[in-house]
Amino acid sequence: MSVPLHNGTASKIEPNAGASLQSSSDDGTSARVDVAPGTFPDGTTVTLGAVVDLDALVSQAPPPARASVILGFQVTATAEDGTALTRDFANPVTLEFTVPATALPAGARPEDLVVAFWNGASWVEVAGSVTTGAGGQLVFSVSTDHFTLFSVLHRPGASSTGVFAENLPRSGVALATWGGGTIQQAFTLRTPTGGRLVSIWTFVGGRPVGYAAASPDFANARFRALFPGDVIPAGTPLLLVIE
Repeated sequence: MSVPLHNGTASKIEPNAGASLQSSSDDGTSARVDVAPGTFPDGTTVTLGAVVDLDALVSQAPPPARASVILGFQVTATAEDGTALTRDFANPVTLEFTVPATALPAGARPEDLVVAFWNGASWVEVAGSVTTGAGGQLVFSVSTDHFTLFSVLHRPGASSTGVFAENLPRSGVALATWGGGTIQQAFTLRTPTGGRLVSIWTFVGGRPVGYAAASPDFANARFRALFPGDVIPAGTPLLLVIE
């Protein structure tokens, strides 16, 4: 698939360094890419650009029924020898998409919008977090281990699987309601400022039962036993430790 891009930006990975790129579209939507040191070989060039014509994008990459494309940004990485680096990165890369209130469909709710990537045949939703800014803008934060074309889709009545209903703080302890999904999905989430989950807790008979990302399997066994298949049902209140 080939779609025209504009407002492109690029960054070359220097030794022992990461990269941060930002781009925006004429309608005020924007994207940010944060690459941690060691994610790509030295000399890799990371690029980010906004899709010029969303209608052209939709004609080549149609969204699901009753869904519409709110924005489109393409992210690429190219090694010094010209090889395209598309997946299996050494570290997850954080992507952030901002949709101003003026670019939101009338009546759109945060839970009706999802980040998705194009896999060559269909749009695939990505678990992440969403926060609402003082000006009504929505900020979506996701992690990925591959680059392609990303969008935010408006899907009225869309599932809130893989997100928390509340805005997550940068760090500290927070009580939040899980939208449904796996334990692993929860630990892929990042706050817009880069915070990540250290542990999640529920309560059984008034006693805390937790799952910590850095703990061995036996230490997390009791928590996992509460949620068969590692699936935490939608609406489950969880205590979060974020750093």
